[in-house]
Amino acid sequence: EVVECYYTTGQYDLLIKVFARNNKDLLHIIHNKLQPIGLSRTETLVSFKEAFRKKLPINVSK
Repeated sequence: EVVECYYTTGQYDLLIKVFARNNKDLLHIIHNKLQPIGLSRTETLVSFKEAFRKKLPINVSK
């Protein structure tokens, strides 16, 4: 499933984070959920393990 989506600058327009059970599920998400909404090209990166996560006390709602 798609869990996060960000507009980006540079070479790519979007960064879309998905959770997939396996490679077959990942292909299903790309072909049946992302391509039908108009994505013309994708580049897939697989994360094996989170190195670290840091939360910052920043208030961005101003």
